[in-house]
Amino acid sequence: MGPFPHPARARWRSDRGARLLAQLLRAWLIWCLASAAMAASADELPAPARPQLAHITESAGGLTLEQVRQLPEDHWLPLPSPDGALGFVRQTHWFRADFEPVNTAGDFRLEIGYPFLDHVELSVRLGDDGAWKTFRMGDQLPFRARPYQHQHFVVPLRIEAGQSVRVFARVSTSSSMQLPLRLWQADAQRLANLEEMLFQGAYFGIVLGLLVYNLMLFFATGEKSFLAYVAWVASISLTMLTLKGLSFQYLWPDFPALNDRSLSALVGLSLASALDFHLRFLLAGGGHRRLATILRLVVLASLAMVVIGFLIPYFIAIQILLALIGVGATTALVLTGLRIREGFRPAIILGIAWMALHASALALILQRYGVMAQSFWIVNAPQVGSAIEMILASVALGIRVRDERRMRVRAQAHALEVQARAREQLEQQVQERTRDLAESNQRLATLSERDWLTGSYNRRYFDAAFSRAVETAREKGEWLSVAFIDADHFKRINDTLGHAAGDACLKSLARLLESHLLHSDDIAARFGGEEFCVLLPGASKDEALQFAERIRLAAESMRVAVDGRSISMTVSIGLSSRRPRDQECARAMLAAADSAVYDAKANGRNQVVWQDVAARSTDQLLADTAVTRSGAFS
Repeated sequence: MGPFPHPARARWRSDRGARLLAQLLRAWLIWCLASAAMAASADELPAPARPQLAHITESAGGLTLEQVRQLPEDHWLPLPSPDGALGFVRQTHWFRADFEPVNTAGDFRLEIGYPFLDHVELSVRLGDDGAWKTFRMGDQLPFRARPYQHQHFVVPLRIEAGQSVRVFARVSTSSSMQLPLRLWQADAQRLANLEEMLFQGAYFGIVLGLLVYNLMLFFATGEKSFLAYVAWVASISLTMLTLKGLSFQYLWPDFPALNDRSLSALVGLSLASALDFHLRFLLAGGGHRRLATILRLVVLASLAMVVIGFLIPYFIAIQILLALIGVGATTALVLTGLRIREGFRPAIILGIAWMALHASALALILQRYGVMAQSFWIVNAPQVGSAIEMILASVALGIRVRDERRMRVRAQAHALEVQARAREQLEQQVQERTRDLAESNQRLATLSERDWLTGSYNRRYFDAAFSRAVETAREKGEWLSVAFIDADHFKRINDTLGHAAGDACLKSLARLLESHLLHSDDIAARFGGEEFCVLLPGASKDEALQFAERIRLAAESMRVAVDGRSISMTVSIGLSSRRPRDQECARAMLAAADSAVYDAKANGRNQVVWQDVAARSTDQLLADTAVTRSGAFS
């Protein structure tokens, strides 16, 4: 399946998902109304009694209940909070609680509203002369070992009118040390528990609706961000189920070891899936590599904690996870802020959702450390915050996918428009490109005909041009002149001043020759080394001699500046002129001009020498030129 399937099929799947979500929302509304009705009924029942707590830290040798009872009053430290929250401490603690005498006899429930205590020995005495009853509980024992089947630790009591209740509790745990004791009337506790279950039903109803709806959207669109969202919602809902003690009650009641370590693993999984979703949501097109790398490292570390959480004590695992949450949440918020500044609108909604969850999580952490008192909203803050975040994140994800779809549709429409214009202009573009290609080929041909150093024509081009000029002169009976120009003492310039100076002299000489050409069909070419050749179609002997003399005088007065130095140079020029009859005669002209150059050098350089082709045979000219080139002239 592609990222965007057939529109009709995607619309049908989306509508079906919307109908299912509507049904789930209606069911959730019924739950909310029932919860409100139960809350109204609960107002008619008495609130639970909360004792004033005091505590001591157990010494290394341990204490018995009898020893604790005999301790003087000044050994006990009062707790300002009725929740008995001490934070993460390793020592075993004894708590003492005294409840006021009840006014009406009946069934009561003594509840510890915190399901993560490892070992609890709860000793209860009714009245001043009653017998002590001890109840052993904790999440290290199977769930069925509890005296009352409840997600919290609950002890059923029958209390007569006027009886007081004294409680001693010996508590040891690897989680946060706290003892939120409440004494409920049985009916009020059942109603409060029902109200709590209705709240949990509402929350997990929202979660189920979001899971199904976004899973349907994933199947409809193929957008992987929806699948990442589903994984995140599933993991965080399992975490909330464990935080409320419901997973131990309903999922693994006979596996206390699994329950003891499952919370840290689920927190790590929730953090990893949340950050993975944020990465996919915010950086679908890439960018912000450093922040993305930090988040990916936190994701990997969180996934590692899923396994490590089962191997190390809970209090160590939770400290590591809190650090990872701090780094991951801060980085995600910074990344969200940057995307908002870049104009990515869905990031605004996601940022609000992210802050809602972490504000609620911070409230719970502060309560665990004893900074904030326990209340209904504090205890359920993570669920409220996560529900807000999941709903807003789902809305933001829908907006992002909708915007991307609109951009894709606009891009497709634009592509079709461009394609239509391209078809209309195809012939014109082909013609233009053909012309451009011809011009490019012409430029390449020109470059292949030029000398790489001086920019003058090269030997290959000169040979072809000379052959054409010979044919033209033969057909029209016109004159054709050839001049060889050789730089005097060029080897000395190279040896004393360097090759860079020699190259500069050659370039200057090439420019000088180009500037003195008489007609458009005159050609100056570098023949090899420091030697140039000029082809003068239609020029007689006298015209060629005048041209050569101008070149000689110009070269003599020329100064070449190299590295702050001024270099002077002269040239020797050999000329030959004739009305050519055939190509053999042309070869003789070249040989005569070449021989004349060496005559000029032999006669003292810086001069022009003309040589008649008819005065000597072609073979003799070629032989003399070869002998001269092997001499010491340079």
